[in-house]
Amino acid sequence: MAPVDHGAPVDHGTRSVSRPIASLLDLAAALHALADRLDALEPAQVIGELEAFKFQVWTTATNHHPTPAPTGSSRGLAVTAVQERSGMS
Repeated sequence: MAPVDHGAPVDHGTRSVSRPIASLLDLAAALHALADRLDALEPAQVIGELEAFKFQVWTTATNHHPTPAPTGSSRGLAVTAVQERSGMS
């Protein structure tokens, strides 16, 4: 790898990882842009960028609307009821 200037961050006109990735095509484009910048990044920066991608993909895949509150009682089950339902003694 070429030496890296540790001054101001290099702007390659690429998509910032801090913006959400809307689709797998966006992810592919962002990964290609990262690959184009590998020679200008320290190994720790590359790992940080990849972790940011991983987090965005994970949160996009698992982010959903909260489930509605149950319509019944909000009171929890008593220990004896849990034992009876689960078959534990």
